[in-house]
Amino acid sequence: MRKFQVIQIFIGIMILLLVGCAGEEGENLEVLVFSESLFDEVAQAEIDDLVGDLWNSKSEMKAVESQFFLPLHERLLIEIASHNGDILLVNDEVLDMTVDSEGLYAFDDYFPEDLLQVPDVVLDSLPEDGQSNVYAYPLHHSDVFSELLNDEKLYAIVPIYVDDPDSSFALLEGFIEKEKR
Repeated sequence: MRKFQVIQIFIGIMILLLVGCAGEEGENLEVLVFSESLFDEVAQAEIDDLVGDLWNSKSEMKAVESQFFLPLHERLLIEIASHNGDILLVNDEVLDMTVDSEGLYAFDDYFPEDLLQVPDVVLDSLPEDGQSNVYAYPLHHSDVFSELLNDEKLYAIVPIYVDDPDSSFALLEGFIEKEKR
């Protein structure tokens, strides 16, 4: 009898795990924000509204989710290791210590050249091609973010594990176009 109960518990746990992992990959566009300045309800509401407005104007079908975290290296590493986030907005301290350009999409492949001509872009060159590419785009110069950031530098990155980088870069381009208007 005891063996039957253990098997039932094991099957129950397996069903819970399978149900929890059954969500479709890429069903939402996730924006993860690692910023001390944006870690309050007012700033989060403004960013959520901005993301929603930009995304709806692009008439995409995916829902957008934003999550906000304090800029902790450990938390960023956990999210990256878990393959969470289609766009990561990270402050400069976290970016410098935890992000490697080999794990990121290059903006050069998705943005027109004129959008890449801004100060503070993060360039790196991979050994195989030797060409410098933009891997982190500064958002702290934009009017949209500068008033919320309290002198914090914020960068956008797109991890290489993202299934739909076109959607990620379309939303980021919306941030930048909104800034130029």
